[in-house]
Amino acid sequence: LLAAGAERLNYRVVHGAFFDTVRVDVGTRVGGILAAAADRGVNLREYDESSVCIALDETTGVDDVEEVLIALNRGSALPFAIDQALNCPRCSGEGHADVVPASP
Repeated sequence: LLAAGAERLNYRVVHGAFFDTVRVDVGTRVGGILAAAADRGVNLREYDESSVCIALDETTGVDDVEEVLIALNRGSALPFAIDQALNCPRCSGEGHADVVPASP
């Protein structure tokens, strides 16, 4: 869900396969994203001058992922509903079967 949402925000997920940490290439927006994340109480790690790393665990829920995506959108509301993130180009529109969409 996180990778799909990042892609919907036109960022590049650096690795095609990942376990609990996702690295996202955000270009020149690292500073703004880290500031927005801090304002929302989201802890992101700056990987380098153009990417951030986001670590998730078994306690991470859909609402948490939505908060991270809002931070990636520099604090602005998402231009899509969180359950729409599941239909991403990486999945050819099939969605992510292992993620439960948010309730309407």
